[in-house]
Amino acid sequence: MKTFFTISVSIFILLITFIFITGSISKNNRLTKEAQQKEEQLASMKMSLDAAHTQIEQLEEENEGLKGNTIEEDTEDEDTSKTPTPPSKPTTPVPSKTILTKALVSQHSSPSDCWIIVTDKVYSVAGYISMHPGGRTAITNQCGKDATSAFTSRGGTGKHSSSAWSLLNTFLVGTLGGTL
Repeated sequence: MKTFFTISVSIFILLITFIFITGSISKNNRLTKEAQQKEEQLASMKMSLDAAHTQIEQLEEENEGLKGNTIEEDTEDEDTSKTPTPPSKPTTPVPSKTILTKALVSQHSSPSDCWIIVTDKVYSVAGYISMHPGGRTAITNQCGKDATSAFTSRGGTGKHSSSAWSLLNTFLVGTLGGTL
């Protein structure tokens, strides 16, 4: 009987030891998988950061290549981003009491005199073309046109943020059908 009890206790101890070791290995495997996932996330973030640095460098080079486009910064604002000051008047003189029509907007179709229509409002955006994060052509392709679809869908890639809408409003000329 003593032998049976000794064998049973030994088997029980071996079983407990086996469970402990298996649990420990399982925990180590889980931690290893978590570490691998963290490393993959870190690598992905580094690639995104490298891509962002590359885009910044390209934008800086493009900005250096531009001539005659100066931007005033608001020194009272704590935001250090370079938000352009919209022209106080349309870039091309238009007689007062002129009605804003699509035909009139179409006359402002060059990068140096760019008007666009977004949701029946007219904006003079030439001063922002060189700073657009999506590149110059995102705006220049819309000069003189109704850009509602392009703006509201962010060129088919999503939606513009509320700050982009606020920035757009700083370039407001007036409402279609209204007067200047």
